[in-house]
Amino acid sequence: MERLQRSTLYKMVENGGKGVPDILNIIRAQQLSNLVKTFNKPDRKASFFERHYATPILRTLGMGTIDHTVPYSWDPPKVYKAMRDFAFGSGLSTAGLASWKYKDIMGHIRSKDTVAPLRNS
Repeated sequence: MERLQRSTLYKMVENGGKGVPDILNIIRAQQLSNLVKTFNKPDRKASFFERHYATPILRTLGMGTIDHTVPYSWDPPKVYKAMRDFAFGSGLSTAGLASWKYKDIMGHIRSKDTVAPLRNS
């Protein structure tokens, strides 16, 4: 049986990996994209909920401004903290993405893949 590291398994074939999709990153990218989309639509009822919990997180990503006339949470739930950790851990905070669509987020994550070295065995 072939033994591979998980990081090598998820890399693109062109970079020496196996091209297996990383389901956890896909789900997190979809959540972050949906959060930003909902956050930017002020007429939706869900955007009030998103603004309450996600304003401190998205402000650190350079998207939202804190408006002191509406309530916001400084201690968001675990789901929002996980999205924040995903954004900072994958380098999205310094990426300067033009749009926060799912394809752009995944494109940035995939572009950071380095070529996996070949093992001599």
